[in-house]
Amino acid sequence: MQKSLKLGKVVTFKPPNLDENASPTQKEMWKICANNTIKHEELLEMNLEASAMSICNPVLKDQVCDHENY
Repeated sequence: MQKSLKLGKVVTFKPPNLDENASPTQKEMWKICANNTIKHEELLEMNLEASAMSICNPVLKDQVCDHENY
C-alpha cells in the first residue's frame, strides 16, 4: 500500500509463469503463487479503499458510495 501511495498509482503484481512442460509439483506451486497474487491484489485494493475513505468527510463518503463505479 505504501508503494502505491508513494508512486501515486496502484501497484500491479506480476502473475507467475507456467512452463508448458511443468511437472505436477511445479503446477501445484504455480497454483499457490497465482492464488497468492490474487490475494495480494485484493488486499491492496481493500486497504487503499479503506485508507482513502478514512480521510473523507461524511458528505464526500456518501458521494463516493453513490457513484456508479463504486
